[in-house]
Amino acid sequence: MVDLRARDPQAARTLLDEMRSIADRRNEPALWEQWANAAFNLSNDLGARDPQAARTLLDQMRSIADRRNEPALWEPWASAATNLMIDLRARDPQAARMLLDDMRAIADRRNEPALWEQWAKAAFNLSNDLRARDPQAARTLLSDIRAVADERNEPTLHEVCAVATIVLLQQDDPAGASALIEALQTLPPDAVERAFRQLGG
Repeated sequence: MVDLRARDPQAARTLLDEMRSIADRRNEPALWEQWANAAFNLSNDLGARDPQAARTLLDQMRSIADRRNEPALWEPWASAATNLMIDLRARDPQAARMLLDDMRAIADRRNEPALWEQWAKAAFNLSNDLRARDPQAARTLLSDIRAVADERNEPTLHEVCAVATIVLLQQDDPAGASALIEALQTLPPDAVERAFRQLGG
């Protein structure tokens, strides 16, 4: 599937449909997990050149994950949603926000660290796009990430929050910058250090 999706997208889609048919017929978790991972790979390739097909596939992944309610199916969906956000945030900000809200609702319902991490990354992707044209909305998203990171007290969430804070600091807003610097200073030092390393600082 990894090679086929770029060389022959239609054949890749046909293969994915066949995998789904077999998984549905045999009803084995391992087969559904393989289908979800293959769907994730294909959705990544579709994201930029056929966003509508990517969104349709994402919705199928969500429907099956919801029906079967297995962690191995939710994680590929959340990862695919995070990647789709990169394209969706500029093309359709309202749809991007709705997708982000859906990711948060699922993460809250299932309470799994991997789902919260993907939500935080998607929120950062969206806030990064908003910081130039709607700084207040970007700050609101940053506050949401920080609140979840503090509540769950997970290093990966604090690191995403630190990255988002540092990136937001790059905008020309001296008044807002002081508050962001103060917020950065109250994050765990190791999370801030990892964030600077990630950004090459």
